[in-house]
Amino acid sequence: MPNAVPAAGHRLPAPSSLICYQTLPPGCIAFLVKDDYSAPYIRAGEWVVVDTTDRTARVGDVYVIHWDSGGRNLCQARHSSKMWQPDGKTPCWHVGSLKTSSKEEFDAWLKQTEEARAHGAIPTWRGGWTEGPLNLDHLESKLVGAVIGLYQPTFDSPLRIAG
Repeated sequence: MPNAVPAAGHRLPAPSSLICYQTLPPGCIAFLVKDDYSAPYIRAGEWVVVDTTDRTARVGDVYVIHWDSGGRNLCQARHSSKMWQPDGKTPCWHVGSLKTSSKEEFDAWLKQTEEARAHGAIPTWRGGWTEGPLNLDHLESKLVGAVIGLYQPTFDSPLRIAG
């Protein structure tokens, strides 16, 4: 890939690695990330390169998923926990944000929510999301493609767009 270089300063969970592309490879599209549910690996304002020819679900890989509502999000594919697996059948899948929260972060949010309710407000949950269970065929029908890199037409500018 002559137009690709390693994404400086970016670390992703193994086995994923993103490279920066100055031009989009054939079969790829650019997708603007609008939320921080993939932070710190991929942040709001960054563009990712999505290989639309690769919609094969793999545990741990990152994809753009298309929802029935018409929206799209980045997601990571995961096998569902044992409680979701029907005996003797193909494993079920879940998708979710790269960002997850620890028990301590969740407990702190619950406490904050309780305090906020006393004042007539509820804080927004920012600790991640998950969806499923999904069977493999249904999941793959919803995937736009696999995220293979960051789109940065010029390397002399920051990876994030001004926002």
